[in-house]
Amino acid sequence: MQKIKIIVNGHVPSKTEINSKQNFNKVLRDFYKLKPAIVVKPWFYGIVGFATLLLIYL
Repeated sequence: MQKIKIIVNGHVPSKTEINSKQNFNKVLRDFYKLKPAIVVKPWFYGIVGFATLLLIYL
């Protein structure tokens, strides 16, 4: 088992450093650029349903 290193007196970021990392508009923009998963698309269920019925039939 690997030991976890805990830094007790680590670097405390300043308020300006914290605010510079909080770009929520970029996070939202990147989120909306993501393509939906293949499971969400409706044609996926048709293929899976057909395969299931074929498997049950055979």
